[in-house]
Amino acid sequence: MIIVPHPPTPPPRRGGAPPAAPPADARPALALDLPDDGWLLLAADEEAFEVHGRTGGGRVVLRVDGEGTVESATLPVSVPVPPGGWRRVFIALEGPGGEVVERAEVGALRLPPRLARVDARAARADDGSLLLLVPPPRDGHYARPRLRVGNGNANYDTYSGLMLDLAREPATLAHPYLLGRCEVSTAQYRKVAPDHAEQRDEPDDHPVAWVSREEAAAYAERHGLVLPTLLEWMWAARGGDERPWPWGHERGAFPANFSTKAACPVDALPAGAGRWGHLHLAGNVDEWVAVEEDEGDGLLARCLAMGGSHRKPSPSSATDLRLNVRPDSRHRDVGFRLAWRPAAR
Repeated sequence: MIIVPHPPTPPPRRGGAPPAAPPADARPALALDLPDDGWLLLAADEEAFEVHGRTGGGRVVLRVDGEGTVESATLPVSVPVPPGGWRRVFIALEGPGGEVVERAEVGALRLPPRLARVDARAARADDGSLLLLVPPPRDGHYARPRLRVGNGNANYDTYSGLMLDLAREPATLAHPYLLGRCEVSTAQYRKVAPDHAEQRDEPDDHPVAWVSREEAAAYAERHGLVLPTLLEWMWAARGGDERPWPWGHERGAFPANFSTKAACPVDALPAGAGRWGHLHLAGNVDEWVAVEEDEGDGLLARCLAMGGSHRKPSPSSATDLRLNVRPDSRHRDVGFRLAWRPAAR
């Protein structure tokens, strides 16, 4: 099969021509022309994605988001996606006797008009930020681990007894979302706040800092975006397999900016990219996140920055390192990145 976006007119064929017909005695088989995790982005004017291809005599059974099944002995099959929404499709290929010979799962996230589709995995915001697709957990839930103390004191890089830092039971994270590939840069922020005096001499390609959480959230809202939640940030940083570093389970050459006097460009250290392509989820600057009301410990628990910064020592793990700070405070090594999440399924 080939899964391609399907606009009103004409239907695109991003996956290329359908595969050649299999031999007459071939067993039914699925061949999905999608990234390994099975998700893609649709532009705002693309109303559906289609399942194209040949099935070798098998029957295709699709279940869309648990809303019932669509059976088809022939292809293509079109799956509508609401504006600014998403769909997850479970596909089973049945043989001539009705036995399931293969299963697959695909999904699509449809962008709002303010975001321009770059390719199947990336979109561009109107401030120039590149946002990358993050697929959700397969079962729609994520149990975040304990958090480490990221404040610069004797407890740095240790576990605390605060309710905030305790591990959580699985929480709902069923939606795909977009997360900025890089931190917001000084040049980007100056376009909306030219008098941002604290960083007047900071290089344009360095991450913006000296911004409060309210200021970061206001910048995001101005561009139709949001700050990532703690759950979204950690899922992306830990790559779905609980890695302590965005790039994997081993420190390796350590492509992260810790224990230095200055931040580095937002697109530096590509070897430190996370599973889905995001940079600097460890080090450079701590990043503001939005924390849910039930994370405990009152006001301060809802005001976190994650990932560590260049001013901090290299920790034993970065993807669970939190900085607990006031929402109206500004710091020389706290910045932010942008996110977008769908409002409709």
